[in-house]
Amino acid sequence: MPDFWYIQPENRIVHRPVAWKGADGVKHPRTSFDLWTAAELREKGVYPGRYEPAPPTGRYEVSSERAPAIVGKEAVITRTYDSLPDPVPGAVTPVQIVRALREQGLKSTFDTAMSGASADIQEDWRLATVIRRDDSMLPTFQGALGLNDAQVDDLFRLAATK
Repeated sequence: MPDFWYIQPENRIVHRPVAWKGADGVKHPRTSFDLWTAAELREKGVYPGRYEPAPPTGRYEVSSERAPAIVGKEAVITRTYDSLPDPVPGAVTPVQIVRALREQGLKSTFDTAMSGASADIQEDWRLATVIRRDDSMLPTFQGALGLNDAQVDDLFRLAATK
C-alpha cells in the first residue's frame, strides 16, 4: 500500500482514496483505486506515492517537504524530519528524581541545597509521594542546581525512566 496517492491533473495528494478527476477530465469514484491496475491509474494521471526518506520511528515533525516528483512509476515526496523530544511527565516519584540526580552527578549539590532549604520545604520533600513538574519548590532547587527549564524537563524525562 502506498503512503499516498498523487493525482497529477489536480496536483493533489490524498492519503485515503477519494473521488477524483483524471487526466481525461472524467470524475471517478474512490472505489476506482481498487478496480483498476496501477498501469491504468497511471494512464489517468494517478500515481502511488512514497515519502523519501521514510518517516522515522518515534515523535517527529516534517521540517521541509518538496513537491511530488514522478520517479519511474510512482510519485516521490522528499522530506526532512526533525525529532521531537518525549513529552515531559507531569509528575515523578522522589525516588525517580533522586536516581536521575545521581545519574547526572547532581545528587550531592541537591543534598547541599536541601540542607539549606527551609524546614517547610524539607518536610514537604520528606513527605512527598510525587514531585510535580509545576511544584512551587522546584525553582529553589533549579537555581541551586544551575539548571534551566529545558534541563529540568530533561531531568523529569530521565526520572520517568527510573
